[in-house]
Amino acid sequence: MEKGIGVIPYYALASGFLTGKYRSEADLSKSPRGQGIKKYLDERGMRILNALDQVAEKLKSKPGRVALAWLIARPSITAPIASATTWNN
Repeated sequence: MEKGIGVIPYYALASGFLTGKYRSEADLSKSPRGQGIKKYLDERGMRILNALDQVAEKLKSKPGRVALAWLIARPSITAPIASATTWNN
């Protein structure tokens, strides 16, 4: 934050991908946004979900919460926009 500029990521949860809602192409029909998620269903995306799952399990939390907490902890992030359609505790 050398210049005092913050960042507000609009798709902080990658349109729901980082919540773990979409883990296969079959899951893409779960919402109208599903087709936009297809680009994340690759090896890198699966590694990210696996890491989120592991941390969430260790903390007794959920992948989406872990993803948002990671963003909030970054000094350059002012506030992530979760843009969730539903909230499941």
